[in-house]
Amino acid sequence: MKIVDVVPLLLSYTYPETEQPHFAGGRVVRRNAALVQVSTDEGLTGLGEVGSAIFLPDGVEPMVARFKGLLRGESPLNTERLWQRLYAASIGWGRRGLAMGVISAIDSALWDLAGQAAGVPVYDLLGGLYHDRLRVYASFIPKQAAALLADVQRAVDEGFTAVKIKLGAATYPGGGGFQMGAAPDLAHERLLLGTIREAIGARVDLLVDAAQAVAPQPWPVPTAVQVARLAEEFGAYLLEEPCGADDLAAHSAVARAVDVPVAAGENLATRYEFQTWLDAGALDILQPDVTVAGGLTEARKIAALAEYRHVPLIPHIWWTGVGMMANLHFAVSTPGCVLAEHSRATYPLREELLSEPLALEDGHVILPRSPGLGVRLPEDLRERYRYVPGPTFVPDAA
Repeated sequence: MKIVDVVPLLLSYTYPETEQPHFAGGRVVRRNAALVQVSTDEGLTGLGEVGSAIFLPDGVEPMVARFKGLLRGESPLNTERLWQRLYAASIGWGRRGLAMGVISAIDSALWDLAGQAAGVPVYDLLGGLYHDRLRVYASFIPKQAAALLADVQRAVDEGFTAVKIKLGAATYPGGGGFQMGAAPDLAHERLLLGTIREAIGARVDLLVDAAQAVAPQPWPVPTAVQVARLAEEFGAYLLEEPCGADDLAAHSAVARAVDVPVAAGENLATRYEFQTWLDAGALDILQPDVTVAGGLTEARKIAALAEYRHVPLIPHIWWTGVGMMANLHFAVSTPGCVLAEHSRATYPLREELLSEPLALEDGHVILPRSPGLGVRLPEDLRERYRYVPGPTFVPDAA
């Protein structure tokens, strides 16, 4: 079996008005996605997703074109050799961000092909099921307090035993938008956390996302420590990204100062970045994302680094069905994965790309036995979710 073609597929989903994520100064009206399809001379095709393309889908096509010549004629089963070839070819302009996202998608597509060729799910090729049932937490789009509370309560009623909320102005009663990087109003944050904790009770785990990784002006360490101690007060399971995405020193300082576990990793790529953060003691919990970090080939190495240091993993999963399944195959086959994300946001590209529906029982996910990743491309997908170029964020009227 040889690779004959590698092509990108750009898609757009327009949010219903009631489901648009609201941030300070405007709202998100459309969500983009980029898939990569690898075809072979035996008629099999594999799929992967470029996580970082949600922000810049137009950049995927030239990168796929750049990598295609390195893949044609090769066996898709040679995942390690092809990963090293793509990584070496992009040293000067890649290593993270969109370039690594494209490598991640290609690598996931190769594993999808390997599973299909063998007639087994990818998790069998990754060592088999370590978790027959994997606990997942419910996550939501930013909303104001009443709507967020309703979402959280609905998830608990459906059997979820863990939920995650974002801190910020969008959740405040009468608040205007989710203000990333603004100084926190600790009184409002206390009210929010208290309201959520009262609603879910003591037995449901509460994950708290500070969302500072992509903030234009992330909180300084003393502020992040204040928020962390507030999260501790309400028994938070973890505090996610309390500092800037690249601020290793700040995350280390916060992790040393507080008891609540500090988590991050959705913006980190390759074993090299994760090793640096682990060596610095910056993170108590890793949140790698297969669509960002380097695909399944690299995610396995990241997991080995974490296992050696006894650091648990909770994969970040916020994608179409392709990216979701790649992450879940990684999670259920990895001993150190203690939990995984399950988005509750309305997003039909999540469910419509699955070969079989996921089974959710009592807050746990059970993967089907579909060959490969268990994903597919409906014939009319490109037409129904035609890519719409241009901004996805609409500012509020002045």
